[in-house]
Amino acid sequence: VKVLHKQAISGRFDGNPMWKLIYRNRLLTAYSYLPLYYRVASAGIWGAKVLIKSKNPKILFEAIQMYRDERKNCKRIKLSKEALQYMRKNYGRLWY
Repeated sequence: VKVLHKQAISGRFDGNPMWKLIYRNRLLTAYSYLPLYYRVASAGIWGAKVLIKSKNPKILFEAIQMYRDERKNCKRIKLSKEALQYMRKNYGRLWY
């Protein structure tokens, strides 16, 4: 299940802390649901976006460290082969 949120102008985080949390959340979501091939692709795509937006490679490494710390508490519900085939057949997206 994916929930889309509209970014509030008066948000709690701004700038680099926001990008660090976004990347950590994307890594955790990919870890929970996607097979390794898609996790690597998702991490690369989002890593590039975060690097471009934040202009600070330290943000990337901090987010990865946060992800490693929280991954232990994350339940893995990998999509089945049938679910992936169904998504491909019906042009579904895999959280890129």
